[in-house]
Amino acid sequence: MDEDIDLLRSQIKAEQRMFTEEQLLDVENAYCDQKLKSGTASRQAKSDYAFWLSRSSKSADILEGCRHFHEIVEDCIAKEDAEITDYLYYLAIAQFLVGDGIAAVKSLDQMLAITDSRQAQTLKELCLKTAKKQKFKAGAIAAGAIGGTMVALINPIFFVGGLATAGTLVGGAAASKAIKNRMPTREDLALIRREELLRTNAQKQIPSPDIASIEAQKLQLIQQQSVVSFGTATSSEEGGMNTAVPAPNEAGDEGQEEEEEEDFQAFSVED
Repeated sequence: MDEDIDLLRSQIKAEQRMFTEEQLLDVENAYCDQKLKSGTASRQAKSDYAFWLSRSSKSADILEGCRHFHEIVEDCIAKEDAEITDYLYYLAIAQFLVGDGIAAVKSLDQMLAITDSRQAQTLKELCLKTAKKQKFKAGAIAAGAIGGTMVALINPIFFVGGLATAGTLVGGAAASKAIKNRMPTREDLALIRREELLRTNAQKQIPSPDIASIEAQKLQLIQQQSVVSFGTATSSEEGGMNTAVPAPNEAGDEGQEEEEEEDFQAFSVED
């Protein structure tokens, strides 16, 4: 078990080393664009955003990631989605990274009640081991909160995770009240910044004409020019033929032949 714990700890640290602010900003912008366009973001976009937030070195960002994972978990509960186990695990990691091992244990207990996962059991042992070192009180487990007691003490302004009672996730009015009583989160500020940028770009953009209409007009003009050019060329050709090769005079030709024949006969008589 100790080997598994050490391996898991190494994996988590490796993920943290992968974190870059640029990557977080890219994911954040994609998430905000979806939310501004349709009023909500897809679960995948929300999960990606939560993952990179939870790998940040800033506690406020990790707490933001906890909130997003918690909201996804609630959505899974409402839809009876089997993916809830994955997101409970991600939530537990985020809670562990922010220093709230007790809340992480509660999330893992909910996961283990649904499925038997060795990885979840290993993470739980790591959380308990860390909690023991930090001298958490055992009674805090029963009264803990997702987003957690320890988290609330570290940064109560950014604590917006829903509450948990007797192992059951609770959202709704309690979560809404928590949001109303907090300062703007990173997501709030990112949405404001992104919306302002999109509005500015829209104002600068010159309305583009109808491309299809322009192409149709160009085609019509080309056709008209072709008709005019063809008519002019035909007239020139006909005029040239009349000038260079005049029409034969059939009557004149016959008269000339008769005169030549009479001259020949006269010549013959004289001889």
